[in-house]
Order: sequence, then C-alpha cells, then structure tokens
Amino acid sequence: MPGGGGSRNDYPEAKPSQQLIFTRNVLAGQGVKITQDSPLKGTVVEVMEHFPPGCNALVDVMVGRSSKQFVPQSGYIALDNATPIFRSINEPVNENESVWVEMRNRDAMNPHNITVTVTIEAA
Repeated sequence: MPGGGGSRNDYPEAKPSQQLIFTRNVLAGQGVKITQDSPLKGTVVEVMEHFPPGCNALVDVMVGRSSKQFVPQSGYIALDNATPIFRSINEPVNENESVWVEMRNRDAMNPHNITVTVTIEAA
C-alpha cells in the first residue's frame, strides 16, 4: 500500500467480548457480594473500578470468579476519587461461571455508590 500502510488483514480480528457491570450504593457500615454468571467462555481481560469522591479509601473492593479472587490477588483495593483500570488480567472463565465483586463500606456515616466493570473476551 502506498504510504507504508498495511491492508485490513494485517491486524488480528477482534474477538467478541462482553462486559459485566456491578454497581451498588453500599450503605454505611455494610458490605455486599454481587454475583453474575459469565455469558461466555473466555478470558477476563480488564477490570475497571470506580471510587467516587468522598470514599476516602473507606470502601474496599475485590473481584473474583467461583472461589478465586483475582483483583487484587489478595486483600482489597480502597481509593478515593479514582477509576483504576486493570488490563491484561488473563483470568480464564467458563460460560455460566460465577463472577463476583465484594464491596465493604467501612464509612460509618455515609453510603457510597461503587461501580466495577469486568470485560470478558471470548475464547
């Protein structure tokens, strides 16, 4: 191709993917574990967690599948006014396998609305 560009076939074909969105207004001093079944067999390739302003690192979040935690590998993540994106996770998941998010609000006064998005790419 003139100008050094390649053809369309030079790029790998994108695999189908699905996003699981976990969102909850976690009440003060409460915790919740939200579970969704994976819509396909594939690999978790990205996890995005949103901690709105005011969380002050008082809301703990962990993500896993079945009985295995994978973000973070152990413990919890707790931030304030941040939206970290974890890429290249490469965690295998089967169709209809439980994917879960645990949220704990250690703020004794205020509820906090937390959102976690898990992206699964088809095998």
